[in-house]
Amino acid sequence: MAGRVELADPVAIDLSGFAGVVVSPGVPLNTHPIADAARQANVPVIGDIELFALVRPDLPAHRVVGITGTNGKSTTTSLVHHLLRSAALPTRMGGNIGLPILGQDPLAAGGVYVLELSSYQIDLTYSLECDVAALLNITPDHLDRYDGFAAYAASKARLFAMQRVDQHAVFGIGDEETAAIAAHEAARRALGLVQCVDGAALAELQRDWPSLQGPHNLQDAAVAIAIVEALG
Repeated sequence: MAGRVELADPVAIDLSGFAGVVVSPGVPLNTHPIADAARQANVPVIGDIELFALVRPDLPAHRVVGITGTNGKSTTTSLVHHLLRSAALPTRMGGNIGLPILGQDPLAAGGVYVLELSSYQIDLTYSLECDVAALLNITPDHLDRYDGFAAYAASKARLFAMQRVDQHAVFGIGDEETAAIAAHEAARRALGLVQCVDGAALAELQRDWPSLQGPHNLQDAAVAIAIVEALG
């Protein structure tokens, strides 16, 4: 029957031959039985960001910005999106903010997709090569989903491991975990492709901003500027 939808429990059915199991980032893979069921069937568990990554070759020429961190992701993502729109570049904002990126119309050629990415989304993503990736900070969070703080930090680091060595990475300054990832990425990329910023150069300007006060927002603004500069 045309248009028929069949509902089933993915844990109870035979997953052999499936291309993948798409789950919400909210599904705790460390405890949910779908993870073991998919593993036994040798089927990847993915999310909507991986689906986006897989369809990128069929989209008009574009670039992707990926932004992660424990705090400040939404602010920085919104700032980058605002700066690109102000420069009259076609842009879409999605991921962990606003509408899902797959729920929006594709951009025309030359556009930039700006994605806020949580660790949960990164965990479900395997082939997203961000033209510019950014990490703001890492502090203990979501530890119920990870085997300790180091595993949580490693999840954030995967955003950069998916990049090519000729792509840009931007890091905030302020914690050892972020600094360690930045150092690792700097060691495998050409000089100038990795930037670490703290916002000090913007401090004199911040007093005149109508919002975004405080040192955390200063760094968010500095990361946003470094991202758009990396985009040219």
